[in-house]
Amino acid sequence: MSFSEDDRNELQCAKNLLENPGFVAKLTNIIGMPIEVALAQLPNSITKRIAGITQSALVKALDAAVFTMKDMPGEGPSNLWHKTGIAVSGGIGGFFGFAGLSVELPLSTSIMLRSIADIARSHEERIDTDEAKQACLA
Repeated sequence: MSFSEDDRNELQCAKNLLENPGFVAKLTNIIGMPIEVALAQLPNSITKRIAGITQSALVKALDAAVFTMKDMPGEGPSNLWHKTGIAVSGGIGGFFGFAGLSVELPLSTSIMLRSIADIARSHEERIDTDEAKQACLA
């Protein structure tokens, strides 16, 4: 298998981002540590239940996001709209504080999943297939 120069450049960029996370990613990792430690202390049955609920919520959010898209492989992604949507949703959620989290978190997650599906579609994926949806969740 051979890769085009553009594909190689994209892979190099992805590798660099994974190896050198930005400030926000590092901060999120630090903030998430206590949560991960607390989850590790829970009984296995509760941890599995939380994982199942989370997976179910993500699948529903992805289904909703994909439902709003036309399945036209190769069409360019709407990155600017998705970035704007995430910024607005985060700003509104931040304005309302912890109370706004229950609305902002599912909304921003759906927008991010829609963006992922949109990028997959731009790379000739048929976003209505189960395989494509699972790849988007991964």
